Amino acid sequence: MPALLTLTANDLLNRVALEVGLDQVSDPWASTEKEFIKMQALLNIAGEELSQNYPWEFLVKEHSITTVAADQEYDLP
Repeated sequence: MPALLTLTANDLLNRVALEVGLDQVSDPWASTEKEFIKMQALLNIAGEELSQNYPWEFLVKEHSITTVAADQEYDLP
């Protein structure tokens, strides 16, 4: 099972589906099942609440990286 920080929205929806007794689907966002539509709405609401109720701005930092070659790897600042 992937670490919590690497879960995608698809992973989260499918994990919740399993918890409530539903089958996983390959693309939860494309699903037309009413349960998945409700879970999508709830996940969106949770994301909105997190973005409004936590001071995320301190995580945003600006930095410049001068590149040498397109295939070069660079460390994050």
